[in-house]
Formats: sequence, C-alpha cells, structure tokens
Amino acid sequence: MEGIVTNVVKFGAFVGLEEGLEGLIHVSELGDGSFLHPRSVIQEGEHVKVKILHIDSGGRRLGLSLRHVGQPGTAKETGEAKEPAEREALSPF
Repeated sequence: MEGIVTNVVKFGAFVGLEEGLEGLIHVSELGDGSFLHPRSVIQEGEHVKVKILHIDSGGRRLGLSLRHVGQPGTAKETGEAKEPAEREALSPF
C-alpha cells in the first residue's frame, strides 16, 4: 500500500493512505538500523510503500511497517479471518 508521510514525531511517522485513513509507522518499524530521530530516516511529504501490520477495532487507524514491505501479506491485511493457533498438548516429565 502507498501513502504520504503527514507527520514525523519521536515515536514514529504518521502516513495518510486513502481518504480518511491514517496509519502509524512505529520507530521500530522504520528500519533495521539505529537512529537518533525518525526524521533521519523519513520526512514529511515523502511518498512511501508500507505494509499493514494491524488495524484497530474501529478500523480507522492502522499499524504500518516499512521494514516488512515486500513480504507475504497477512490475514489481517487481506481481511481473511484467521483461526486461533492450537496449542500442542505437553507431555508430563
């Protein structure tokens, strides 16, 4: 998904996607390296490709990533329901 960076703050960057949708790229999702401030990695007005990591319950705010762009999509991104993971029974010692 593509968007435009609307604001850069010390905890990440906000990206405007479609009309009325905005997401946050947390600093941990900006890249693999270390940096002092997100502005050293990303700038307001920059066009970026992002991956949706999660959607809040209201569906209007998104958790985004630059690090995971190009990796296979998730059920959360495609809208498919995902079954809860089953736990394997542990045998006693």
